[in-house]
Amino acid sequence: MNRLKFLALAAMAFALISAPQAAANQLINAGFETGAVFGSEPFPGALDWLTFGNANSASADLDPVRTGIGSLQLVGGGGFGVPGAYQTFPANPGEIWDLQGYMLTENALPADATFGLLKIVFGDGVNDLPPGAIIFGQADAPAFPGIQALPFLNSASTPNTWQFTQARGVAPAGTTEVKMFALFVDQSAGTGYFDDLQATLVPADPGLPGDYNENDAVDAADYSTWRDRLGSGTALPNDDTAGVGADDYTRWKTNFGMTLPPGAGSLSATAVPEPATMLLAIVTMLVSLVLHRPKRSAC
Repeated sequence: MNRLKFLALAAMAFALISAPQAAANQLINAGFETGAVFGSEPFPGALDWLTFGNANSASADLDPVRTGIGSLQLVGGGGFGVPGAYQTFPANPGEIWDLQGYMLTENALPADATFGLLKIVFGDGVNDLPPGAIIFGQADAPAFPGIQALPFLNSASTPNTWQFTQARGVAPAGTTEVKMFALFVDQSAGTGYFDDLQATLVPADPGLPGDYNENDAVDAADYSTWRDRLGSGTALPNDDTAGVGADDYTRWKTNFGMTLPPGAGSLSATAVPEPATMLLAIVTMLVSLVLHRPKRSAC
């Protein structure tokens, strides 16, 4: 095996092993980057989203942005105007949908029905339907069926601090579509910013305890997810307990190194090597082949 072939095989092994397994984000312009111009005034609407009320695309330097240069600005003038933005996707009964992202308010919000939130709404093309089950979040009022993400952006939120929120639930019988909303309910005047939103169709497998970034492997990245959400009021993926605390760290530590093969219906009985370990084994094998290949005869 010559050096060129060796390098090619090593590169292929790395590409195959390190390919991400996380579910794809269904949202278009999920970070509100499209059309954003650094330092510009907010412009009405948001590209690739349907908007209503005082919903605008904001940009960095003039307004809060978590990553990139864009964010969604929802401005409530009071009187329950409820500005918002949403995207719609085909969906089927029994599917599990997840919506999560970050919210911020520059100024403390009043302690009334003035708050920002994300919301999942299932429908049959004509009517909104109550969710089949709620995994994360809470049910909205019967007149407005859907799953509200928790926590809300409200009077308890620290100003100028990006706050994580999440909703997840099961599509009920009759579902043909799902809508993903960012909303600001404005009994009083207030403004909410939204960024780095993600809507995913969750694979119908049991998941791995401790797999907090849902890539079917319990690894160092899950520790980072746990650390970033420590003390939050919502649950972690693949964890049925409320909130994020020391018990979630123990669950991660206990299951570190476990993986779930694609399409598997249950957890493998033995730990599968992490991608970095597998890559090292393959590269070692390739080096061994190079160093121990048969020598050509001098004749």
